[in-house]
Formats: sequence, C-alpha cells, structure tokens
Amino acid sequence: MAGEMLGDQLLELASSAKERIVLVAPFIKVDALKRVLDTVPVSAGPHIDCVTRWRPEDIVDGVCDLEIFDVVADRANARLWRQPNLHAKFFRADQSCLVGSANLTGRALGWRLPTNLELLVELETSLPLLQAWEKSLMSSCVPVTPELRDQIA
Repeated sequence: MAGEMLGDQLLELASSAKERIVLVAPFIKVDALKRVLDTVPVSAGPHIDCVTRWRPEDIVDGVCDLEIFDVVADRANARLWRQPNLHAKFFRADQSCLVGSANLTGRALGWRLPTNLELLVELETSLPLLQAWEKSLMSSCVPVTPELRDQIA
C-alpha cells in the first residue's frame, strides 16, 4: 500500500493471528520483536515460532540481538529456532503471509532512521511451494536453548 510503512503491515498481520505466527528473518532486533509481539495476546494467544540465523558474527556486528531469546522465552506459547544459513524474510499469521527483503529490525520496518528501502509482499499461504518451503525450513531448524544462547554469546 502506498505510503504505508512495512512495520504497520507486519503489526496488522501479527495482530490478526488466531492460531499460529511464524516470524522468520536472519536479523532480529529486540525492540522490533517486542513491538510485533506486543500486538499478540499473551494468554490463550496463537503459537509463535520465531526463526533467526543467529551467527556469532551477526551478534558482534549488532545486526541481531541475543536478548530476543529472553523476549521469546517469556511467552508460554512461543519458541525461538535457529537456522544458520537463513537468508529469507517470511512472516505468517494463520493463512496470510508477507514475504520480502525486510528483516525484523527497526530500520527495515520503518521505525528507526535512517530507514532501509525494503519490500514485503502479501502472499496466500495456500501456494504449495510456499507450504513446502516453510515445512523444509522448520525441519532444518534447531530449537534455541539457554546453552546455545550462551555458546553464541
């Protein structure tokens, strides 16, 4: 939509979820993740899967935060996953999704200056290739544990 910030698109998508949210981005910053999750009910809310790349160099470079572990761990119905070869940006709430170039960061989503020039396009999750991609992604992830977080730190 013309003039609509990508962040607004993502907040609208997340707040619409009833059953499941999947947030996938190599780079996730804690403030952006909190802002998205704040739109989702905590009690009896949808299940949340958050997937990130979480390479040690991403933490050192400041493009991803270790604190996202705590944000996700504080929610009973949420899980953080790691896929070290991740490059895709994919955000799904039930049967709607956004796919594009925007990471889950303030600059990518238009919440921090200078903003990045990014793209998120809405797609139907009924597309067989999209379903196959998500299934392949989730089967290639490892759950993030406190030990893995400490190892990456």
